[in-house]
Amino acid sequence: MQTSFPILVFPGVIYVPDDDIQQFEGGNRGYLEYTYAQAAYFFSTRARRVRRLKNINVGLGEREKILLGKLASVEKTETALDQLLGLLASKKVVVEEHVIDLEKKVDELSQNNEALNIRIESLKRELVDKEKQIIGLKEANVRLEEDLRCLLKEGVVGVVDKVIELHEFLHGIGRIKNNCWCAGEESGPDGVRKEIVVGTFDAGPARSSSSHNGGMAEDIDAFLSCDYATLLKLGELDLEGLKRLCACEAGGEPGTGGTTKIVGLDDDGDKGKNAI
Repeated sequence: MQTSFPILVFPGVIYVPDDDIQQFEGGNRGYLEYTYAQAAYFFSTRARRVRRLKNINVGLGEREKILLGKLASVEKTETALDQLLGLLASKKVVVEEHVIDLEKKVDELSQNNEALNIRIESLKRELVDKEKQIIGLKEANVRLEEDLRCLLKEGVVGVVDKVIELHEFLHGIGRIKNNCWCAGEESGPDGVRKEIVVGTFDAGPARSSSSHNGGMAEDIDAFLSCDYATLLKLGELDLEGLKRLCACEAGGEPGTGGTTKIVGLDDDGDKGKNAI
């Protein structure tokens, strides 16, 4: 059985067969030279590889230093980022609280806005109602102006006519008229005419002989103190009632134009029964 013995050649191992070793022992120099050349080649190849590895190792060391520097920078950046993240986390909490407050305010503003919208709609309806009321007031104002013109033009005359038609007015005028006729007959027509023209008629003590002088003064006072407005109930009338009062119905008693008959109401014969 053929065996082989290893020959150590850095960085590997060459196995040489037993026959070759015997030839080596017998002095085969060619084989030794071949082995030497092979060993030299391997040594030179490994030496170049070692130098390349050393260069690579140097480069790796430099790159390691660079990477270590970058790692330190990254660690510093990481620390700064951690601090920044902590700050951002605290600010996030503040922002979240602020967002919650804003959401509450938004809800409150939404409710207020809804209430304002309801109020606006209510005000719009009130505005429409007020505009209708204004239109109605304008129409009423036009009617009132017409009624005022009617009252100024016809109302006063109508009230005076109604006063003239009152029994109390006619009675007072009739008594004054009768007293005037009686006093005139007692003093004479010329004397009465003279005194009336110059405005010196006086029913005082100087004429106490006449039974009608004192009665005339009382009748005049009673006539002037009579409350004709109360008799006509003017304070109880509204505008329509006043218009009805002043209206002259067809076939009614005349009141305008001085056509009312004023006659004496006492018992002194037929004196004073003539029309004024």
